[in-house]
Amino acid sequence: MWTQEQENGVYELIEREARTGINAHGVFVDAHQGLSVIEEEADETKEEYKKMKASVKAMRKAVFEDNDDVAFDLAYSVYRYAKLTMLEAMQTAAMAMKYMVSFESEGK
Repeated sequence: MWTQEQENGVYELIEREARTGINAHGVFVDAHQGLSVIEEEADETKEEYKKMKASVKAMRKAVFEDNDDVAFDLAYSVYRYAKLTMLEAMQTAAMAMKYMVSFESEGK
């Protein structure tokens, strides 16, 4: 379970990423562009998640077959893909925040 301090740290990272994107590329020009970017980031999150799940499945098989060396290596894969999933999810959140900033003056 996450502490409030940890959650706040994640929120700060997401906000920083959104600001960095806005400073580098400006706000979205229209809702279609914003949606397209968010969908792309969500798809990238899904792809990393699939890799993580496949690694967990392979690790499960290795553990039940008492193949400790393979299970150990697969634990690293789970760790790696879990981190990448989290980073892609944070990027998705940052783009959603950029979308809100892009259109907040329109009352949306």
